[in-house]
Amino acid sequence: MSDVDQSKPIRLSDGLSSRHLVEIARLYYERNMTQREIAQAFGLSRVRVTRLLAEARQRGIVEIRIHGDDGPPFAELAARLAARYGLEQVRLAPTFDDPQRTAAEMAGTGAQTLYLALNQASTVAVGLSRTLGAAIRELAPFGRRHALFVPLAGGWSGAAEGLNPEELTAHLASVTGGHCYHLLAPLLAETPAVARSLRESPGVAEALRRAASADTLITGVGGLDWTESPLAHAITATERQQLERAGAVGDTSARFFDADGHTVASTLEKRVVGLTLPQMTQIPTRLVIAHGPAKVAALHSALIGGLATHLVTDVATARCLLEDDSVAKSA
Repeated sequence: MSDVDQSKPIRLSDGLSSRHLVEIARLYYERNMTQREIAQAFGLSRVRVTRLLAEARQRGIVEIRIHGDDGPPFAELAARLAARYGLEQVRLAPTFDDPQRTAAEMAGTGAQTLYLALNQASTVAVGLSRTLGAAIRELAPFGRRHALFVPLAGGWSGAAEGLNPEELTAHLASVTGGHCYHLLAPLLAETPAVARSLRESPGVAEALRRAASADTLITGVGGLDWTESPLAHAITATERQQLERAGAVGDTSARFFDADGHTVASTLEKRVVGLTLPQMTQIPTRLVIAHGPAKVAALHSALIGGLATHLVTDVATARCLLEDDSVAKSA
C-alpha cells in the first residue's frame, strides 16, 4: 500500500470517504477478501467495488509491482488481440483451472464492459447467449432511462433462464430504468414458411426493424459442439449434417457462419426469426462476450467476419487466438 495523506478524507460520489477507499483496498489486497464479500460488507454492488479499487490505484493509494517473465500483462495481450482483429477494445478476464471461477470472472468483466457500453447507447439489440446472460445478471442498477433494449431474435418457450433475449432485455430495462421492446416469436419456427410469415407480421417486423437500427449490439458466440449448444434440442439431425457439410464453425443467436465468418446457407437459416448476420454487422457498436477452448475457432471466424468491434474474453482464449498457427495464419 502507498503512503498517502488521509488526514483530510475526500468524499466520493456515493458518500464514501477516502478512508473507506483505503479500507476497501486493504481488505482486497492484504486480507484477500473477494470483491463480492467486500460488496456485501459495505452494501455496494460488485461493479462499484471494482471501480473503487481502480480508483484507489488511480489515486496512488495502491501501487502494484509485478516481477516475472511468464507472459505479457493483460493490457499488452488485449492490445495485440485488438490489433490482430481490428477491434476498438478488448477486455480480458483471468483464466483459472476451475471453469466455474473463470466463468464468474467473465461475468464480472462482462458486466463492467456492459456498464460502459450501455452508458453510451440509445438502442441496444440483445442476442441469445449464456455468457452474455451471466454478465447481464451481474449488472448493478444504474440510470439509463432513455435506453431501449430490443431482442435481436425470438426466444424459447418454457424454462430457459439466461437464454431468452426477451428475458435479458426485460432485466436490462429493470436495472437501467430504460425500456424494452417485445419480440413475441420463437427463435426457430417449425418451417421456413412459418418463419417468413412471422417475420412479416406487423409486431415482429417492427421489433426486428428497431433491432436492425440499434446503435449497439450485445451478443455471444457458440461453437459447433452439439453437446454444449442450447440449440441442440431444436435442430434436426438432417440440419446438423447440412450445417457441417456446408462448413459451419459456429453461430450467434442461431445464425451459423463458416470459417470466414460468412452466413452458411441452410434450411435452418430460413427457420430463424431474427436479424441476419449482415444486419448485425451493420450495427455501429458490437460487443461480443465469449470464451473457452471449444469456442476458439468460432470466435476467430466471427471476429474476421466483423461481428465485433468490442470483445470480452479470457486470457487463455486470447492466447489461443494469438498463438494457434491455424488461427494466426488466417487472421
